Amino acid sequence: MDVDTKGLEDFLREATFLSHDSHVNLLVMIGVVWRTGDRPSVILPYMEKGDLLTLVKKEDLVSCLCCRTPSLDCSY
Repeated sequence: MDVDTKGLEDFLREATFLSHDSHVNLLVMIGVVWRTGDRPSVILPYMEKGDLLTLVKKEDLVSCLCCRTPSLDCSY
């Protein structure tokens, strides 16, 4: 897969930021894997309850978030 230079620079900038940042609500970045010609990937700890996208897609959580956060667009 062809990786454009700007996309790679943006990715590496974000990875560098995550490697130096520490917050209770952020996962610790373990590392970055990248082979020439492939897309780079960030290595994060295993999340026992699944990824954030799957969690957010659950209807009960979305409606719960919308009730507590009126600024969210929950029209879908």
